[in-house]
Amino acid sequence: GEYGGAATYVAEHAPHGKRYTSEDAPAGTPAIIMVGQTLVKVKYSAEEIAEAKTKAEAKVLAFTAAQAQDVKALKAAGYPAKADMAKFDKFTVL
Repeated sequence: GEYGGAATYVAEHAPHGKRYTSEDAPAGTPAIIMVGQTLVKVKYSAEEIAEAKTKAEAKVLAFTAAQAQDVKALKAAGYPAKADMAKFDKFTVL
């Protein structure tokens, strides 16, 4: 279940020599993981997922728009669309 998976994850990823504890909970109880005083969520509501998706999609759109602007700026400055590998000095780069 959710709790068992969360407990297993914590056990497998705990730094060597660090202790962790787990407590039994009734079936259907959402898993809770605490790192120090910080609560780590392991289950999200549909609203939280939709909000995160909307934010991610906005970032993708902004990045895509920036790429187009960057390509135009590089072209206007005289940079080629692709590097000429015959002129590429691998030793200087290394």
